[in-house]
Amino acid sequence: MATPTNTPEITPLLHILQDHAPAGPEESQILQLNCHVAWEVTDWNLFLGFEHVPTNWNDRHKACLYVRKKIGSEKINQLPGGGKLLVGIEIELQPAKSLQIINLYNPPTLFLGLDPLDTWMTNQITRQIATILCMDSNLHHPKWNPPGMRSVQKQAAQLIEMCGKSGFCLSSSPQVPTYYSRKGRGSTIDLCWSNFLASKIVKSVNTSTKNYGLDHQAVIITIQTRPAPPLKKWTRPAWEAIDMESAKSKLQSLLQPIQESLNDTQTSPTEIALRLVDTLRNHQESLGRTVAATPHRAKDWNIYV
Repeated sequence: MATPTNTPEITPLLHILQDHAPAGPEESQILQLNCHVAWEVTDWNLFLGFEHVPTNWNDRHKACLYVRKKIGSEKINQLPGGGKLLVGIEIELQPAKSLQIINLYNPPTLFLGLDPLDTWMTNQITRQIATILCMDSNLHHPKWNPPGMRSVQKQAAQLIEMCGKSGFCLSSSPQVPTYYSRKGRGSTIDLCWSNFLASKIVKSVNTSTKNYGLDHQAVIITIQTRPAPPLKKWTRPAWEAIDMESAKSKLQSLLQPIQESLNDTQTSPTEIALRLVDTLRNHQESLGRTVAATPHRAKDWNIYV
């Protein structure tokens, strides 16, 4: 893609897509798009680690954040502690509710991004604000490697321990390739981590099938600012406590229209069978009850260490 003449090539990219989610106005999307090509920026504001001042082209910033201009600048605060490989911002989602987004580029081979990340987590991390950490990790580990990849790097264990101690848990889909080599071999190196408060508003993290012509797949993070409705589940009827005569009488009344349709030659047997199955299922569900679901949670928040 083309790039403005005064805009350097920067990698990776993290786009915050406001009001892009089709599910409703209370949802937003974050597009984590790690690439190694230039890109033309129009309706976006650029954020770089102001602590780093490049001295030449090879010393340019490697991590950045792009935010749509429709999000007012008064709602965005750039976080200190950034640099060449790391940048962070804080966005006001609602009054008294903010979200921090950190973007990290960890160069391959030397993995120089881990040191600034460790420094940031030591000096800048706060668990009182929802924080999402996105990264081009360039690291392989069995916890997120796609099937068939056995590569393991010791720096990956260091990353896991670092994130776990700071209260971050992996939110992105493990074992889903986000980068394909020239030989077509896929690896999962683009990761998304959330702390406890961020996990409450992250609705989903999906790897897009589109890569926008780049060498990385886009990772779409959908956040929901309003509390999600409580999960409910249906429980089996307590048969010993049910009045069988009353239940039998109600079922007979429900089956009466189906019995009458047996004489209708225009009604196919398949349609009658489907109506019968639905009637029996609905009747059985009415005898049970709906209770709040309690999804399984890991006993230890840091499930990878």
